[in-house]
Amino acid sequence: MCKTFKIFVEMVAAVSLLLALIGMTMHREKNRSPEVYLNHFFLILDSPTYQDIVESDFIKNDFAHFEERTTVVNNDESYIGAYVYGENTYFEFFDESQSQDFMPTGLTSGMAFSVEKKDEIRIIQKKLKAYKNAYIALRSREFNGVQIPWFYMSAVFYGKSAPNIMTWVMEYHENFLEKWHPDLVPSSSGITRNHILQRYAAKITEPDLPNNKILKDVIEVNLRLNPADLEVLKGELTVFGYTFSQEGDKIICLGPDVEIIIDVIDAGQSRITGIEMSTHFRQEKETSYSFGETSRLTLHPGNTATWIF
Repeated sequence: MCKTFKIFVEMVAAVSLLLALIGMTMHREKNRSPEVYLNHFFLILDSPTYQDIVESDFIKNDFAHFEERTTVVNNDESYIGAYVYGENTYFEFFDESQSQDFMPTGLTSGMAFSVEKKDEIRIIQKKLKAYKNAYIALRSREFNGVQIPWFYMSAVFYGKSAPNIMTWVMEYHENFLEKWHPDLVPSSSGITRNHILQRYAAKITEPDLPNNKILKDVIEVNLRLNPADLEVLKGELTVFGYTFSQEGDKIICLGPDVEIIIDVIDAGQSRITGIEMSTHFRQEKETSYSFGETSRLTLHPGNTATWIF
């Protein structure tokens, strides 16, 4: 009897410990801070630079999956941009002669971040709202004349004090790939950056063409920030879980799969000044391509490239 009772007590203790561990795991999961990745960035360029990029055979045929498109969103909003797609990240360019029709005055560039698990945007929105006056909204996109859910967007509302660089967090809608060109790869639905970019690339690539583009992903973003915009960006990226350090006269910000390097200026407009990218293929020698007066894309020996704007 005593032996049986002892075994019973040990079993109860084991079950209690297991339940406690499960409870701790669930608590950690509930309070887990989602990974916030770089999704894409945009940059407003002068017209000659924009046109050089759009008309470049190298960009369109060799460097990346590329398209210039008109996007119709939320029924009554449309914009034209040039899009350069990688595996998990991409970037878009706007012509300054046209951007004034849909961009706020003073805006020069922007960075979009994203989460990759359903409803993580709600967690980020709560964190942003605790930091500043943040909102969340659902963006839709036109397909075959119908607006379909595209992504949720959470951002801080700054009003008239908005920075020169726009930032926001997005989460793709779980039904987007089921409704937008559903006949294209990937066959499975998903909300990761890679799922979406596979579909974007498939839409503009002929089926019999191999995926032999140079660009893999954006791994570094270089910024020039005035003090006011630096304070804004540091506040938001800290909420996202990014870390900051000082190296000489530069501020280094680290996040998942990306490094953001900041040069602080005393005054003037903030903007994205350059990026570093990983490439699919190893380059044997340095090769450069120029666009407009100052923009230069350089493929370096090895598996990296830089683009100065």
